[in-house]
Amino acid sequence: MKKSYLFMMAGSLLLSVAAIGQSSQGKINRSPVGVTKHSSYDGLKTSRTQTPVVQEKGALIWDDDFSDPNTWVMTNTSQPTSVDWVIQTDPSDVPDAAPELQPFNSSTANNGYALIDSDRQPNNADGDGAIVAEITTANAIDCSGSNNVILTFEHSYRWWQDTRGVRVSGDNGSNWTEFEITNNAGYPNDQNSENPKVEQIDISAVAGGSSQVLVQFYYNDNDFWAWYWTVDDVRINEADEFDLIDEGIYWGAAGNIGVRVPYYQVPLNQVTAYDISGIVKNFGYANQSDVTYTAAVVSESFTSSSAVSTVNAFTTDTLALTTQFTPPSLGEYIFDGAVTSAALDAVPGNNANAGHDTMNVTTNIYARDNGLVDGGFFPEVAFEGGNLFDINQDDDLYAIDAQFGASTATGIEVYGTLYSIDANGEFQFEAETEYYTTQASDPGTMHTFKFANEVPLTAGTTYLITLGSFAVDLSIAVAGESPDQTSFLYGDLGTAGVEWYFTNSTPMVRMNFDESLSVDNVDAAQANVSIYPNPANDESNINFTLENASDVEITVTDLSGKTVFTTSLDNASTGQHSVAIPTAKLSNGVYVVNYTAGNATTAKKLVVNK
Repeated sequence: MKKSYLFMMAGSLLLSVAAIGQSSQGKINRSPVGVTKHSSYDGLKTSRTQTPVVQEKGALIWDDDFSDPNTWVMTNTSQPTSVDWVIQTDPSDVPDAAPELQPFNSSTANNGYALIDSDRQPNNADGDGAIVAEITTANAIDCSGSNNVILTFEHSYRWWQDTRGVRVSGDNGSNWTEFEITNNAGYPNDQNSENPKVEQIDISAVAGGSSQVLVQFYYNDNDFWAWYWTVDDVRINEADEFDLIDEGIYWGAAGNIGVRVPYYQVPLNQVTAYDISGIVKNFGYANQSDVTYTAAVVSESFTSSSAVSTVNAFTTDTLALTTQFTPPSLGEYIFDGAVTSAALDAVPGNNANAGHDTMNVTTNIYARDNGLVDGGFFPEVAFEGGNLFDINQDDDLYAIDAQFGASTATGIEVYGTLYSIDANGEFQFEAETEYYTTQASDPGTMHTFKFANEVPLTAGTTYLITLGSFAVDLSIAVAGESPDQTSFLYGDLGTAGVEWYFTNSTPMVRMNFDESLSVDNVDAAQANVSIYPNPANDESNINFTLENASDVEITVTDLSGKTVFTTSLDNASTGQHSVAIPTAKLSNGVYVVNYTAGNATTAKKLVVNK
């Protein structure tokens, strides 16, 4: 069945990985801190709405838009069901598709597309017989004039334990080479694909130079009540000799995670030196040995290039710049990049990536997601999901910010959780936020989940923060991509049962260091203790109100604990006061202002940003 509701977890329970139900991928461990979780679970998207980018190649060799059913042959070895591929012309006739997948948005869906649908099997249940079916080109395709060829097609699907992919034969069906898209272990587990998703596959080794090429789309629901797959607009083009593509800029600091993860929002006191790389795809058939990537930071003097590198044909590589970048102050940092080579590029327009990658240095928010919602986790089981964060300076965490996905139900209890990672790579419970009951206005919005007391975080430590619920109707928005073993989901989500799984989609779950959220600052608020301006340039002021005459002491320290300013008022009178804090000679960064009046003490954060 598609849904499972078993989920048990105590708030203080150690959540470890049991060696059960291992997927065909096995465990993947790319993290020195020892985090090893089950196979990637990029799961349960409520949407994947990005506009697909079709990388046009050389001369067209062959294409088919499913307008003529006679150009395809359908085969079926299902037992005992008889569900088969069909060719239909109504783009809206996609049963059980998520709203974002209906209608099917292929270029020519109205004149025909292929559909295989596990939901149409007679009994609609697990174990009622596997659907195993193929749809194959009826006639051989002649690629004899081209040794380097690219297969392109548009498709969409919703995944649940089903295997799908494309096979290509260069000898009229005697032998086949398989290009898998999903399997019953969940790889790569985009439960909802883009609509349409554009696949481009180098089939040169199989079809190049052959006059007897066949293309076959294969499907197996593995005897689960699975979902469906639509396919359209299939074509084969010649590959270009030289075609480099700038696929974006990647930045990050390895830290304790051991993987360079991009932080799109970083509190000023967590800023460190970041490695920057350009993501370069060689979509040509020739290896290119003189490739250089150059990046600059808009509004800054920073520019750096990679060493001259080789990027082999039909591969993607990251070319690291030779210089690190450290953001100097609060603000937005926009990266421009370009890949260059002496070869004459077939599509020079995609060699540069200007202004598309942005990092923000903030006062309080630490975010792994890029803020551009491209889906949501909605597994219809109780679960939690979130991200790893490296802590570079000691600090106090006051809350977790998270964005609800579009499918979140009203009236369910939701909470945030903080975990540390022990020496064995297991997640250890540290703290839990206050519970929150969702409202009708919550889907698609960001919410702050406060801890009852601030939680001290230790420099040089990696933490996991998650949003979760014991109800089955929680949805978490996702935005951007995560490296393996750096974003996680917990629940009955895969072949290992109720366990931790890593995901390559980034949950919109963030750290919030805003001290005004602290219970300790309620007294400060009642005393009207405030700092303005904050961030400060040449000077800031601490403003406060005394109900009774009192001695007042004000001390400003940096994050190492060194005192940089101190002053006191003896027997200050009742009423309002303002004390200037000189900041002109202080370095940019975060400072702590300690305020004591009689027996009352509070601490507030001051940011210096010139």
